Amino acid sequence: MTLWLKSCELYDRKSTESSNLAVRLPSNSAPDQHFCSEFFRKQERALKKAIQRSTGKTHAAGRAAVPEKVAQERRARHRQRVSMHKRIWKLYRQGYHKEQIAQLVGVSSRKVYRTLEQETPPPPRRRSRSSSIVDPYLSYLTSRWNQGCHNIAQLYEEIVTQGYRGT
Repeated sequence: MTLWLKSCELYDRKSTESSNLAVRLPSNSAPDQHFCSEFFRKQERALKKAIQRSTGKTHAAGRAAVPEKVAQERRARHRQRVSMHKRIWKLYRQGYHKEQIAQLVGVSSRKVYRTLEQETPPPPRRRSRSSSIVDPYLSYLTSRWNQGCHNIAQLYEEIVTQGYRGT
């Protein structure tokens, strides 16, 4: 386990994603993968918030701004969902059977049944942050990180002694 954690390394991701900091995990993925990646994800969020506070640049409602490309892709996926919903309802009103609709549209019959349970097209999906088993230890981990302890294996062992039960 300790060897696996030591093999985690930070690297710069060259992409259009909102985040450029990532964790390169070893190829032999172990159960500790969740801890390592979640820790760095939360560290990155905390650093971004600190920078926003210090520069005075904040986003509406405390949410991070979504890059325009990501927002466009989300809108496009929503338009596809709405289009499929309308097409399924149109075929259903024309008298096609649900299984026939599934074949014509290219989806499963279960998708057709679920779509026909809703009269109106689906609203845009909202992402919500789910809690993590690392959350209770995040303040401790952040303080230790800021003190200069960047050894993941050591940080992991410290929170295990505090009751962390993740692997």
